Amino acid sequence: EAFIDFAKFNSVFFPKIKIGPFAPGTGHMKRSYKNLISLGFTLRPFDQENFKTKELPIFYEISQEAFASALLFEPIDLETFSNLYASAASAYDFSPSCVITDPNGEVAGFLFAFFDNDHLVIKSIALKLKYQGLRLSAGMIYSAVKLSYSLNKKFTVSALVRTGLSSEKIAGNSQKWAWLNWSHDYVLVKKDITNE
Repeated sequence: EAFIDFAKFNSVFFPKIKIGPFAPGTGHMKRSYKNLISLGFTLRPFDQENFKTKELPIFYEISQEAFASALLFEPIDLETFSNLYASAASAYDFSPSCVITDPNGEVAGFLFAFFDNDHLVIKSIALKLKYQGLRLSAGMIYSAVKLSYSLNKKFTVSALVRTGLSSEKIAGNSQKWAWLNWSHDYVLVKKDITNE
């Protein structure tokens, strides 16, 4: 019996193009950013001084909630989660990452993004369930994109996003207007081995 497609993913590569103040493909993100500000949310950088002791435990709880229904999600313990994120944070420049807080100061979610040479890489976005559906994610990405423009980074990469998720829709909206972008598609396949 042959393998069959189980899930599809893609990474999308966007060259940075700016014509005066106009940056094709960013309009929907800028509107989302204005929306989150108008709703009273704020963005702040990661607290590097207390990253392991304060930030990572909060990110862990949010991730467990936000990704619980994700394909093939398996919960891991806080120590493993912290080691994964802490090692990544020490290897790259995570200055485009941010934490989003609600009007009462409660942490609502986070964006994990980093610079790799001339590339802005959008890796993970997680929001508590009660904040999902408010069009906050694209605004968080806009804050990272805006920083990347100010630092003259040449490309943005939306890395390994599962087809059909909100994150893919954000990238799709950018693709409508950005020229010279490309996508790398991945397929996770499966095979029933119970009858073999």
